[in-house]
Amino acid sequence: ATGMDKLPPRRQLAEIGRKVCELTDDAEELWKKKLLPELAKKSINLVSYSDLPEKKRAILDNYFDNEIYPILTPQVIDSGHPFPLVSNTSINIIIELVNAKKGLGHSLCALEVSKQCAPFPLFAEGQGRG
Repeated sequence: ATGMDKLPPRRQLAEIGRKVCELTDDAEELWKKKLLPELAKKSINLVSYSDLPEKKRAILDNYFDNEIYPILTPQVIDSGHPFPLVSNTSINIIIELVNAKKGLGHSLCALEVSKQCAPFPLFAEGQGRG
């Protein structure tokens, strides 16, 4: 069967895949070349947890343990649990879970950020890395 565009399903999927790749590349380029530099101009820098000094990691660990972990309700995504409904009025995070100890494949998890969550801790300019 074909749609109104008269393309067979296999061709439709190929076109969808091509367009998704194109949009993903555009989004990555926008993130790297526009958004990150603009954030940096406003002294907003995204840094890796591992790049933070021990004191800042302790602050974030405490924040996670006391503010985030108690209200987490992750939903696993696998063949037995199809992709959950994701509200466009909330922040949602898709997490890739990897079992490094057992060397098993990965699975996905959807996590809605609760509106009850306290604001993220912010570090003053220049303090994020030092």
